[in-house]
Amino acid sequence: IVIMMLGLTTSLHAQSNGKLSNLDYVKIYPNPVTTEATISFNDGIDLEKSKVSITFYNVVGKEVLKISNIKESEVRFNRDNLSTGMYIYQLKVDDRTQSTGRIIVK
Repeated sequence: IVIMMLGLTTSLHAQSNGKLSNLDYVKIYPNPVTTEATISFNDGIDLEKSKVSITFYNVVGKEVLKISNIKESEVRFNRDNLSTGMYIYQLKVDDRTQSTGRIIVK
């Protein structure tokens, strides 16, 4: 399944059991976000050796939040500066887009 939104592509690689494969590099929860969310990275990303960042865009494609130099397997962020709505995120590892997806902020 490929979803095109604002020029960002999200690929969901479903296994026969309907679950996402290890290509699902990042998980953001809770989603929808009310006050704070946790970004969790799977073991497929070498956080010590790689340059990892995650960027959030609003529905018109404007960058609204960027977290750079990620070295921990879990990162928390506060939604204080994000208005209610839908956001697209883009995970980059060593300047390559590794994963994209969306979150809802309430």
